Parts: sequence; C-alpha cells; structure tokens
Amino acid sequence: MSSRPVKALIEDILEAIGKIDRYLAGMDKADFLADSKTVDSSRRSTQEFIKKISEMGKKRF
Repeated sequence: MSSRPVKALIEDILEAIGKIDRYLAGMDKADFLADSKTVDSSRRSTQEFIKKISEMGKKRF
C-alpha cells in the first residue's frame, strides 16, 4: 500500500485521466482501435488510476 497522502493519489488519478484525454484527442473509435500504441498507452493509464483508487479505498478502511 502506498504511504502517499490521499491528495497525492487524487492528483495521480487526474494526471492519468489527463493523459488519456490527450492520447484520444482528435481520434474517433476506428482511429483508436487501429492505433495499438494509443490503445496500450490508454490501457496503462487506466490501470494506473484504478490502482490509485484502490489505494485510496484501502486508506479509508
């Protein structure tokens, strides 16, 4: 479990969401699915924010 404060975890989550938003800018679904680098990058950022959400949940209980 992370020893980082919840505020830092929230900042990490927002950063990951921002990355996904930048990766997808100007793309439609077909463009996205045809670009394996963007798919992989988006997947990785999604995994990162899910991990941070999980860490926040563990801190609360």
